[in-house]
Amino acid sequence: MSGRTRRTRGPAPTAGRLLAVATRLLPPADRARYLEEFSAELAGIAEGGGSRRAQVAYAARQLASARRLRTERHGALGAAVHVPTVAGIVVFVAAAFSVGAAVILTFAVITAVISSPD
Repeated sequence: MSGRTRRTRGPAPTAGRLLAVATRLLPPADRARYLEEFSAELAGIAEGGGSRRAQVAYAARQLASARRLRTERHGALGAAVHVPTVAGIVVFVAAAFSVGAAVILTFAVITAVISSPD
């Protein structure tokens, strides 16, 4: 053996930032709880050998479902919470990530909004 040890990689930074954006779409009272839950799931994916792509895909799914989650958790009260428009999310993502990532995430968010039952 070469004596090398396999380096354990933590969660992908991009995925962590996407989860932070997803939790910002939730009511303030729920943000910390869901950020902790989402981060633990992301860490599990990373520790299980999940690729960065799989981690970002998980985070993008959480971002796409944040509106539905807010509505499920708070019903009509959730409607009173300010939710950024798709355009606002795209601008934020474009500023935080590369333009290529913004295009991919824009597609994911628009798809989620179009297919959302409410």
